[in-house]
Amino acid sequence: MSSPMTLRCRGCGWSWGPVGVRPVVPGGAQQLFLLCVACGRPQARELEPGTDRATLGCTSCDALELAPLDRCPRCDGSELRWGPFMP
Repeated sequence: MSSPMTLRCRGCGWSWGPVGVRPVVPGGAQQLFLLCVACGRPQARELEPGTDRATLGCTSCDALELAPLDRCPRCDGSELRWGPFMP
């Protein structure tokens, strides 16, 4: 089961979501939050054990250049937070 969460930058207010965030299951699929370097679209992907992340293509443009979504794509800040933010 997943919980709907929104990712938001504390610096500029950029947000993405709601996204279904799944609980961590030891030995199970890993949920990744990625940003396409080519088209700039964020995405949530599941990676099965033993699968190489480099083989994942963007869901929008099929580019193989996906980077971790660990900084705001708008202001390049590092203040991203998950939460059930209200509009």
